[in-house]
Amino acid sequence: MAVDTQSQTFVTASQDHSLKVFNYSTSKLQRTLYTSRYGHQEWVTTVDYASNGQIVSGGMDSKICVWDAVSARCQDLHGHRGSISKIKCSESQSVMISSSYDKTLKVWDVDRCTLVHTLKNTKYGHQKAVHSFLWPHDSALVVSGGRDGLGCVWDINSAKMVSTLDEHSAPLTSMQLFEDGSSPLIITGGMDGYVCVWDSRSSQLVEKVDVIASVNDIAAFSNGLVVGGTDKLLRVIDPRTWSIRLQLKGHKDVVYQVKTVPDSQGDLIFSSGGNGWVLVHDSNTGKCLYGVGACENGACNCIEVVPPKHFIAAGDDGKVIIFDYHT
Repeated sequence: MAVDTQSQTFVTASQDHSLKVFNYSTSKLQRTLYTSRYGHQEWVTTVDYASNGQIVSGGMDSKICVWDAVSARCQDLHGHRGSISKIKCSESQSVMISSSYDKTLKVWDVDRCTLVHTLKNTKYGHQKAVHSFLWPHDSALVVSGGRDGLGCVWDINSAKMVSTLDEHSAPLTSMQLFEDGSSPLIITGGMDGYVCVWDSRSSQLVEKVDVIASVNDIAAFSNGLVVGGTDKLLRVIDPRTWSIRLQLKGHKDVVYQVKTVPDSQGDLIFSSGGNGWVLVHDSNTGKCLYGVGACENGACNCIEVVPPKHFIAAGDDGKVIIFDYHT
């Protein structure tokens, strides 16, 4: 799922090969992006808005589609040889980065629909699928995480690998940026049950936190990090000591995704679970404020928070819910 606050729209990607564009203020469906001639031939796995407002999607068919702003037509971008795991577009430039199960990342010019660079290092880089990446503030550096447990830092201008983050013993599943007022920190989480904290300038390991369970997602907020895992718990990490300050209970199944948003009484923590429920916790006290049954059958695996009031959730049942998280 991707959100564009300027147009007040969001777009969902589905296993039925299509994308759907909704207005989150009116809850109305605006467009369906799929025809017999245009679009994906397999599951759509990732989607984002380009700086010019166009929608860009990637799928298990190894293809990236740059969609027309009005019609259900698209320009196909070919180059990857495996399923697309993530795409991310620059907010101010005509640049997009994609990662794939083919062990590479690619840098694209969205306006021209052309490939600029392929990020690959066969000797020291990823030896297995690239699951995700972190692209802080449209900078020249991008950090990728792979199934091999390796993190790689790339310069997207030179297409060269700068350094590696080699500490996890299992696949990397989540990456986040934590800005503590000085040098930003890179946060990585893995299936090995550890969260690693890295200096973004030197790529040196700062701290390694044992969170016990396999990590599915990490979110950063003003007072720390929130980690969601396979043991149904949320853990709040204090950045002053890099220790677990709170364990948040309530989920009856695996925690899939975590989001945070500032609120008048402190940050709110939104998390989705394998049983289709979304829980909202107070980050200061750890108290569960309320829960919402977002998915009737299966997991709720995609959530977005759009301040000051909109919360959007989608899951395995193919439905989308939008609600006011203050009422």
